Amino acid sequence: MQEATSENHGAQAKPRARTGMSVYRHRKRPSWGLAALLWEHEGKRGYQFEDGRVRVFADGYFDLMEPVQAPKDPAAARTVRRLAARRKAGETSRKRPMPRVADQIGLFMQQFPEGFTGEAWLREVRGKDARRVLKRHRDPAVTLAAEQLARGALAEAIEFERWGEVRDRAVAVLRTTDLVRRRDVEHLAALAPTRALAWAIYNLLHGDQDHARSVDAFARELERQRLKPSWPLVTALPALRFPMRHVCVRPSAFREQLRMVKPSLKPASAPTGRDYLGYLEATTIISQELEANGRTPRDLLDVAHFIWITLRRAARERLSGAGERVMTVH
Repeated sequence: MQEATSENHGAQAKPRARTGMSVYRHRKRPSWGLAALLWEHEGKRGYQFEDGRVRVFADGYFDLMEPVQAPKDPAAARTVRRLAARRKAGETSRKRPMPRVADQIGLFMQQFPEGFTGEAWLREVRGKDARRVLKRHRDPAVTLAAEQLARGALAEAIEFERWGEVRDRAVAVLRTTDLVRRRDVEHLAALAPTRALAWAIYNLLHGDQDHARSVDAFARELERQRLKPSWPLVTALPALRFPMRHVCVRPSAFREQLRMVKPSLKPASAPTGRDYLGYLEATTIISQELEANGRTPRDLLDVAHFIWITLRRAARERLSGAGERVMTVH
């Protein structure tokens, strides 16, 4: 893949604009989102992508773009069509261009040149061979969650109406990690050990119902006991117990990630099950993009920390120079 400025794409003649607004998706780059075909000229096609970039494909690579007959996300389709319409009208955005996932990966590799399997990452993030376990170490917390939050242990506590034990097991896990603010963990520890709270924790981890409903039920129980639910508090337990399936949402960085890969989604500040599924989808897209770039994460804890270290406030300043580019794919 070669990058070029818009002045370098073609001949002197103006490309023939496309009047249709069909929607497409790149077969190998899902993080780019949906795309609309802008023009076709001299064996090249220009596409406006949902992430704000225009990418130009040479003949021979057209088959990478597959039509999407019925987009699952109509809002995303409307977003990309609107971007394409503005591009055709010659409008320019006054907003600072969004960085790309490739920019994130570049920043990540500056900090961890060997990626997720390198000694630096394994020691600093996962806690490999740690003489002293720190709250930032993920593996000890995952191990403890497997013990404390096992289905059988929680089911037995509920069967014998030991409601406080369920709460205390959850608190014991959260106290070992930096994923949730200490004050939120201590507020959880102080909640009344009710049947409703015990079942909400159990269902959040092992319930048979749709996970989005379990997220909503847990958040409602926290609110009922006058504890304002935060995204990390509501999502940390499943992420530690099932790190291959669930993600702990740290909203400041995750909102930036969502804007990059799923800009049609507008999550609320308070946690909801529906918005959690949107964050989970975005995290899965990033995981696939990392794998496509030869940087396969172990689990979604790795992906979540990648998002955090590359999109938190300090990191965004380093990415601020990533401007809009027109990509030419040969």
